[in-house]
Amino acid sequence: MTHYGDLNVGKGNNGVLTIKGTLVITGNFEVGGQGKVVVEAGARLLVFGTYLSNGNTEVANSGLIVVKGEFTANGSTTVTTGNPGEMFIYDDTPQLKDANMPRESEQILLQKYPDIYRFMSQDPSRGRISPLPVELLYFRSTTTNQGIQLEWASAKEWNFSHYTVERSEDGKSFTPIYTEHVSGDSYSTKTYAFLDKQPHFGANYYRLKATDIDESVEYKGMAMAYSGTRGDIQVYPNPAKGGVITVKNPGALEGTWLSITGTTGNELMRIQMPERELQLPSTALPSGIYIVKVWNHLEVKQARLVIQ
Repeated sequence: MTHYGDLNVGKGNNGVLTIKGTLVITGNFEVGGQGKVVVEAGARLLVFGTYLSNGNTEVANSGLIVVKGEFTANGSTTVTTGNPGEMFIYDDTPQLKDANMPRESEQILLQKYPDIYRFMSQDPSRGRISPLPVELLYFRSTTTNQGIQLEWASAKEWNFSHYTVERSEDGKSFTPIYTEHVSGDSYSTKTYAFLDKQPHFGANYYRLKATDIDESVEYKGMAMAYSGTRGDIQVYPNPAKGGVITVKNPGALEGTWLSITGTTGNELMRIQMPERELQLPSTALPSGIYIVKVWNHLEVKQARLVIQ
């Protein structure tokens, strides 16, 4: 659904907006009073204008939110991110009550959802915007005894030809391994599945390529699974006493971050992690017990670290 112009929710009342599919707002989006916005899993909220939140408002996001304009969250704004909720904000200096609110930049949106990035590149002031040819609800992977099971579902397919599953060992160079053709337009949920019986040992990255009938191509995000190994991060020596601490992550991608948190919950360190391995001086931390967390847009992993 596309709403042309501005949209207000809960201004002066306790309004609730629940999004189950895709809601596109070409203007500004304001949530006021005690308004609440619920983005369900698989749903998308795409705002071309600014996002303004005033009052005792709440956002419950288990889907995907993209805000192209300025982002301002005043008052007692609460943002709850469920699984697999994601938020992308173009604004480099958003005004947030919670500086640690989970969010990503437009650059990560381009990497993960290039079709949505191109869609958001349109200018609504020039007239009506072109619809997304495919509304993907999810693309996920699961390791099984037979291989790696890939599943995806769409809410809509319009002027669409086929899907191509591509696989990579490093998350950079991809090779096509499966093609699924579709028959006609669809405006209801359709599900698909493919079993990769010969995955690579270790990390396997998958992306879903969508090809329209005019042969234009869009990539529908990525999924990841491990074969023959659990893919846990390794932290050693552990316990550590002087010297260098090594953190190895077999599934590191560009845009992977590492944080170290103390027992009180305070984050003591956050740095962008190079691919595969990072070394830290143990003297940077006093004696104690810590949680080492590594994450990117595909996975979150953590390990316990003891400094003596």
